[in-house]
Amino acid sequence: MSDTTRSARTRTFVVECYQQANRRRAAVSAGSRLRESAATLREGGRAIRYVGALEVPQDEVIFHVFESATSGAVEEACRTAGLVFERIVESIAVNLRLVPEA
Repeated sequence: MSDTTRSARTRTFVVECYQQANRRRAAVSAGSRLRESAATLREGGRAIRYVGALEVPQDEVIFHVFESATSGAVEEACRTAGLVFERIVESIAVNLRLVPEA
């Protein structure tokens, strides 16, 4: 998201997914689809960027991270990408450097 696309309304969202088998492979595959889905939405004028994912192996959970103006855009990106998820929650980045896309 460029600085002109990013605004004071841009927030961070976490998408919680439970995976029992091949978590890392599933996260990489889902991440590619989510990045593509977010890019398509962005081309259509939506303020959204897929940041990446965090795997918590002990809990068998993957957290996909987005920057977006709304949770609705995040949900749309997830559904378009075919992602099965538990919930989408707004989060607050603390001492986390989110690197803009090139």
